Amino acid sequence: MFGDTLREDAPEMIASLKSMGIKETCLLTRDKSNTAERIREMCSLDAARAQILPEQKQQLVGEAKKRHKVAFVGDGINDALALSEADVGIAVAASPTEAAPLMAVDNDTAIQSADIVLMNGCLANILFVFGLARRARELIRQNIVIALSSSLILIMLAACGIVTALSGAVLHNAGAFIILLNSARGRIQ
Repeated sequence: MFGDTLREDAPEMIASLKSMGIKETCLLTRDKSNTAERIREMCSLDAARAQILPEQKQQLVGEAKKRHKVAFVGDGINDALALSEADVGIAVAASPTEAAPLMAVDNDTAIQSADIVLMNGCLANILFVFGLARRARELIRQNIVIALSSSLILIMLAACGIVTALSGAVLHNAGAFIILLNSARGRIQ
């Protein structure tokens, strides 16, 4: 019997996503209902839909996008439509030791449809991606506050005659440099 096996790190990764505040997790699979339900229970998923065709996956992701931001994780050609439909498509590429010759084309289609590709096949990297996105969003918010507040202060100082045009230009560029330094804090560690 051919069938997908559950990755060892899947239950832990789902639990970590939920602890990060991910509201809903769902399995969309071509497998039979009993297999889908077993995986749902093992991973503590909120829902599982079985015997889903690629077009149906795409439709379900599109419907979910009306209510939430949707990240879809997939690893094969049957996930390509849903990967491209999701707000964020994450393809899990097989590691070189896992990839069979027949799977190469299957995996390539998922890779081309995704926004993010995890090349080593490690599901823990999904947590890294979510953490990095949250860190980037926080830095962007900080940079907007810095830019707006420094510009507002410079405009008020210029209106009062305290800052001249030349010193205003220099101070404005200094503010841009501060934003650059703040952004550098977000580098991958």
